[in-house]
Amino acid sequence: MSKFFILIFMFSVFLLSCSSEKSGARISLENYLTNLKNEDFKMAYDIFSTNIKKNCKYEEFQKRASENFDAIKHSRLIYSGENNNKKNVNVEFLIKIDDNEINLFD
Repeated sequence: MSKFFILIFMFSVFLLSCSSEKSGARISLENYLTNLKNEDFKMAYDIFSTNIKKNCKYEEFQKRASENFDAIKHSRLIYSGENNNKKNVNVEFLIKIDDNEINLFD
């Protein structure tokens, strides 16, 4: 009987430790990609940090995003996890592109 309670306790702790709340980094990434897919390049650019904006002007970003829009439109983000350290949150993901919709080797 005590093994049963220990098992239930461990399962409860496991469930409580698995937070379904998204980090700010993940939310920003999702918003960025959603804006790209909606061709709202200005909103996507506005998510960038000041440092990135210094190195990449909006006009250049818009040009590159427009040139690659077919790949963006037919892609899907697959979230795989996050790593937190004291300075940064690294969001790990894969981007899957539907090669039935786009020829990547034109």
